[in-house]
Amino acid sequence: MPEKKDGFQELVSNPMQSLQILESNSTAQMIDVREKWEWDEEHVENSILIPTSQLKEVDFNRFKKDQPLLIMCHTGRRSFFVANKLHGLGFTQAKSMEGGIDALSPEMREKMSQLLQGRNK
Repeated sequence: MPEKKDGFQELVSNPMQSLQILESNSTAQMIDVREKWEWDEEHVENSILIPTSQLKEVDFNRFKKDQPLLIMCHTGRRSFFVANKLHGLGFTQAKSMEGGIDALSPEMREKMSQLLQGRNK
């Protein structure tokens, strides 16, 4: 019988797991919850910016409840808060990317950007 994951494990994916989710599911999206000024400094191209300071449930109406949503911030704290909130709203595949953008190598950012191209239309 498979082990049941605790709540933390259900809400978090490391960068490699996040990349695998993007590779294996063409509907997966990456949502950056940092503020606009942080996004302007650096971000994963083709990700979606929804700053934590502007979160509203309506911001997520365009996503399906079972759609993989990778939530990213600078280090993983804000994204964990948002992923937890989304789980409470019924978004069962929302995951916080552990370590945030700081954990991504330039090569991983580029690969994620390529995989996300054309997804958020």
